Amino acid sequence: MTNPAANQRGVILFSVLILASVLMLLVGAMLISGQTAMKSMRSWHSYDATLFKAQSVMGKAKYDIYNTFRTYYTTPPAANLAAKFAWFDNWSAHTLGNTSVYRAPNGADIGDGYVATVTIDSVQTTGRGVRMVGLKARVTAADGTTRTVYELVRYRLAPSDVFDYAYFINNFGWLYGAPIAINGNVRANGNIETQDKPTVNGDVTAAVNPVLGTAGDVYGGGWRNDSLSTYRSSSGSSSRPTDPPAATWEGTWKMGYSGSVVEREKHTVLDMPYIAALDDYEYLATEMDGQIKVGNTVVVDNIYDGAGPDGKSGTADDGMVVLVGTSSKPITISGPVVVHGDVVIKGVVTGQGTIYAKRNIHIAGNVTYKNAPSWTKPDTTPEKTVATNTKRDMLGLAAKGNIILGDYTQKEVWDSQYFQPDFVKPYNTDATDADIGYDSDNNSGNGYRFTGDYTANDGGKKLNTSGKQTDRKYCDSSNDQAFKAASPSTITRIDGVLYTNHLCGGRTGAIVVNGAIISRDEGITYSNSFRINWDIRLGSESPDGMDIDIYLPRSLVRPLSLYWREVRP
Repeated sequence: MTNPAANQRGVILFSVLILASVLMLLVGAMLISGQTAMKSMRSWHSYDATLFKAQSVMGKAKYDIYNTFRTYYTTPPAANLAAKFAWFDNWSAHTLGNTSVYRAPNGADIGDGYVATVTIDSVQTTGRGVRMVGLKARVTAADGTTRTVYELVRYRLAPSDVFDYAYFINNFGWLYGAPIAINGNVRANGNIETQDKPTVNGDVTAAVNPVLGTAGDVYGGGWRNDSLSTYRSSSGSSSRPTDPPAATWEGTWKMGYSGSVVEREKHTVLDMPYIAALDDYEYLATEMDGQIKVGNTVVVDNIYDGAGPDGKSGTADDGMVVLVGTSSKPITISGPVVVHGDVVIKGVVTGQGTIYAKRNIHIAGNVTYKNAPSWTKPDTTPEKTVATNTKRDMLGLAAKGNIILGDYTQKEVWDSQYFQPDFVKPYNTDATDADIGYDSDNNSGNGYRFTGDYTANDGGKKLNTSGKQTDRKYCDSSNDQAFKAASPSTITRIDGVLYTNHLCGGRTGAIVVNGAIISRDEGITYSNSFRINWDIRLGSESPDGMDIDIYLPRSLVRPLSLYWREVRP
């Protein structure tokens, strides 16, 4: 006979063995699955990390090319700036340029077992002072994982970042007086001195500059700024908008006034593009068909180098232009134009464009837009405001010599401490300014240096108020009669961007500048008050300026990637 209890124990033992086997199989499967998952995770981590490395290598390559070219670009001599972009046309798979050559990494060890190669795939010319460079960056990890990215990168000349400032001085900056109000950022490539707490509704930046011997300090009596609510209620419609546009608006207005400001000391120098040879701007004037009319009369068609106001070729005022506009017959500008002499300007202006003068620009009276931009504060419809202001008037005045405000034939305008040493320090200039007097000893063998005295004779001649030829000062025009015929009057308003290699100075009344002042030296004396409302359409990041190009002075700007994709190794 069998034992029932023993049979039961045998069944239980068999069941336990089966269960244990199943558990062992499950644990084994889980271990195998875990190992597979870990391998997969390691594989994906390597895959992603290699792509990240490739993108980092690409970023470094873009800026190494930019910095190498910038070294070449900023080294004189230069027939014209755009021509220097021919540097890009000398290229191979791993080199770019023929002077200050960029050499791309080719199988370079970049650490942690990664190896990188950058290949220059293409170079295209799409405009004057523009190159499109196709780049590939390939990175291989220690486990053999390889990722390759491609970018099409644009290198170009564009309006300089100095136009992000209401008041930019390529020297010592100075703001003397409580009646000064600047609605925009202020910057100098040297120290900035303030007195009597002027108002600056923007940032203030001073730079360390070995050439000037400045430590990059902001000093003096200090400065103040308005609260957002005060700014909105009192700054007027010509000042830049606020960020945010309104309390009910959820978005931002880039480069708008936020009510918060920063004082930056010991900052870096910001290069101000020098108006050297006018070839680039003459090319633009022709290419863009720039023109100036007064009423229905064409005064400048692209480039003006004819007889001056006296109507005779071969005299002191050759190349000089006088522009006086009224509401019924405004000065109409379209695109960039170049004038080979002085420009005298006064009155109503319409259109969008920049006037380049080979010598001085003399502002003989108010210069006002016929269709001025405006910014409501607060603004509940900023897109509509941007669309409207994009079409409004915008004028650039760019002088290779000086911009002089007021009647320079009156001694009180030019006989100023701010026009001469010791306030103005001597400085080195460009060879292309020698023919308008900025090599004070007239000896190119020892370089090109100006003494800093804008009240001295510049070596040229002018026609005086009697029509006689006589010596000309740096701050004079080339025809006193023609200037006086423009009926100079006290300046209280200038709509436009004032830009000059040398001095922006003179005497005004209580003045408002709706635009910007950018110069090396600044010597403006004013009565009662002085205000600048920065035109935000000049801003490099402002939505107002994205569709506007009035062809202000160019500089080399940061590279921009126009296209990205991953490609096969």
